[in-house]
Amino acid sequence: MKPTDCESCGHSTESIDSEKSFYCSLCTPWVISSIDRLGEIAGWDNDLFDDGEYKVRELRRELIQLMRTEFPGASWGPAFAEGDVAIYNGPENDVAWLQVFTWLLGDDHDVVLQIKHHLNYRYWPDDWSTDDCGSLDTVDSIKHQLELLMEDAPPTYADDDEMNMVIDISPDLMIAGHEVAVLDDRIWVDKVLFHNTAPDVHCHNRLILPQLMFDTVHGLDNRPIEERAYLYSTGPWVRLLRMLRRTSVPKAPILRENINRLSEGAFGLDMMNRFRMVLLLWTAHPEREYQTRARKPWAKSFQLLRQIIEENSDRIDVEEGGLIVEGSSGNKYVVEPCYGAYRAHGEEYYVWNLASKDMQPICIRTTLQSSEMPMGDIIATLVMMLLNDVESARKVDSLVAHMPPGTFSSNGD
Repeated sequence: MKPTDCESCGHSTESIDSEKSFYCSLCTPWVISSIDRLGEIAGWDNDLFDDGEYKVRELRRELIQLMRTEFPGASWGPAFAEGDVAIYNGPENDVAWLQVFTWLLGDDHDVVLQIKHHLNYRYWPDDWSTDDCGSLDTVDSIKHQLELLMEDAPPTYADDDEMNMVIDISPDLMIAGHEVAVLDDRIWVDKVLFHNTAPDVHCHNRLILPQLMFDTVHGLDNRPIEERAYLYSTGPWVRLLRMLRRTSVPKAPILRENINRLSEGAFGLDMMNRFRMVLLLWTAHPEREYQTRARKPWAKSFQLLRQIIEENSDRIDVEEGGLIVEGSSGNKYVVEPCYGAYRAHGEEYYVWNLASKDMQPICIRTTLQSSEMPMGDIIATLVMMLLNDVESARKVDSLVAHMPPGTFSSNGD
């Protein structure tokens, strides 16, 4: 085992086995949990956020202004949904996604005009068009037709392999301009199987058929149904949207297709990076996540944390899962990162009292002013608060219940 530098904080230590890990024992749980939280969301180069924190702050201000700008029919989540913590919610419906594309590309861009035309048939036949035949009900009616057909499907005793090979099944009827056939719980559209045993199950989901068929009915898209199914359901950016906690996945196929195009650089590198930053701001605090960190501030924040730990080595232990901090009250607190989609009180960390029987996280949340600090600074602030927990309890109500009896005198001290 040779000395090496931690890729997170730069600390040189012999405690790293370079064949198994790239991080020091202090950084490891916070880095691994961050990677676990974001998964594919931050799969691109984190140089995106190294250009300067001011770009992130400026984009946040633009997004808040965008959400507050009147746009008929658009629905957004609240800008600050979790107390004092800065939360930047994304679009909650297709019209808000149109607003995003208008903001990014401009009102007269060909793609924006095309999206408006498609949404016109779905949501605003009276306001934007003289054609009153298209509405969301049409999507529902197609869905209803398919459901009725599935209910009346004849049973079969063939196994999955035999069923998946069926391509010459005779169509039962035409729905929305497509040949549709059903057998047992399987449905074929234009001889393409849409079922969870289909070879390309990721895009051959029959639940997406009403949206695709709607486009056919109104002449919005006449490409083969299989090609459109693939565009509707695949690509990392559609999967990413399903992972986001604060935005919706668009229903209209044209939005899904152009989100993928935008994210992959079809409208230029600058626009791609701008949109990717937006997606991250809708799901996380980039400053707190390893893959999207600005390297120098992140490293300095964990260097500061290490200094605090070394100065209080008799009261702070670095454990495999996080930290154990002994407060001035004698309490011992565990400070650990959250994994996956779980957030303790909306934060990326949780704190609990080792002496607590229920082991429920203590609600200690960052303020609006500190919510954009690097993760190491946030943990350092939390550790300093817990070291002096008696004094901190005078300001943090959630700590009061954890103070030993008699901590505070009856005269109000």
